[in-house]
Amino acid sequence: MNGTYYISAERMTVGYDGKPLIENISIGVRRGEILTLIGPNGSGKSTILKSMIKQLRLIAGTVVLDGKDMAGLRERDIAKKLAIVMTDRIRGELMTCRDIAATGRRRNERGERHAQFGAGLLRLDHRGPLAR
Repeated sequence: MNGTYYISAERMTVGYDGKPLIENISIGVRRGEILTLIGPNGSGKSTILKSMIKQLRLIAGTVVLDGKDMAGLRERDIAKKLAIVMTDRIRGELMTCRDIAATGRRRNERGERHAQFGAGLLRLDHRGPLAR
């Protein structure tokens, strides 16, 4: 994948307990794009996204966020650059875009806003996630 992507996964293998479920995944998302993974239940959509955001350990491959290998980034640094919205837990048809985006953010014990990690919808904005 080339360097024009804000977040990309290259030759990623995902699964549970070291057992591969899906292999050789490459995904790239540019700033301002929305990525939605669509497929039948149990096909690995959530596993792919959870692996990309370090909620699950990668079995193989690399995920790069804003030019940096995510393996070396702390959760706090990742949360400053992207937000994930759990679409399977909300009723999006009853919410505004702002409401949906806000569900991907929460405040920590110091009151700082950061991403709530999960899988579903990934929104990248040129001003950063949920910039006002």
